[in-house]
Amino acid sequence: MDEQVRTELAAGRAESSRGLLGEAARFWLVERPEPDMRRLKLGLGIVANASNLLVGAVMESPLAYASLGYLMERLVLKATDLGLGTCWVGHYDPKWFPELGITKREKTPVAVAVGYPTAKRTAQERVIRIAIQADRRKPWDDLFFAGPSEAPLSREQAGPYAHALEMVRLAPSAGNTQPWRIVKNGLKFDFHVKPTNPKYEERHLHDVDVGIALSHFELAARETGLKGSWNVQAPDAPALNGCRYVISWDGGK
Repeated sequence: MDEQVRTELAAGRAESSRGLLGEAARFWLVERPEPDMRRLKLGLGIVANASNLLVGAVMESPLAYASLGYLMERLVLKATDLGLGTCWVGHYDPKWFPELGITKREKTPVAVAVGYPTAKRTAQERVIRIAIQADRRKPWDDLFFAGPSEAPLSREQAGPYAHALEMVRLAPSAGNTQPWRIVKNGLKFDFHVKPTNPKYEERHLHDVDVGIALSHFELAARETGLKGSWNVQAPDAPALNGCRYVISWDGGK
């Protein structure tokens, strides 16, 4: 990896020190010889030719897993800006990296392989992307709702937040499951998780995915000049059917 790129990634890591609830967070760019990485079987052996890995850990809290996704996605977007390719790794064990000193009180469910992408996708990658319909996303009506009626939220009703919600809709997720659901009440947006895969839910990957969505929403809102802040507060309506509440964006603050 180019040294200037490594330096800029380091700056991004230094800025990612606090989660959604203010919990402490740490991130590392781990470099290992490619043969050593191959022996780790990242992503069950699907990730190939990796020698650099972004690893993060967030101090335990009710939103630790969402906070990790929220902060890590910022680093992913930073890496993308620097011309790097990335791949989220849900199968990884922090015990592989004892030098990081990750404690039992820190949550570290995922990592991200980072490097220069190949010019062409492998046959294996093409098959996987077809299997999970990687280039498709759920429609607005399945993800965004107008409270308290829970009717689908139109782009017109979203108003200036339509762009931020579209960036959420396009966000990546484990298995492309898109487990986030959002209810708009005035300038308040309640984010929920809708578990769709028991294995992902057990490993807290759905919460990581919601954290990714939170990052997309906030960055897009700020880009369009919208102010607001994250708060854990009682949603204005009961949780959506089959969902659990996570956090709210208060556009009035």
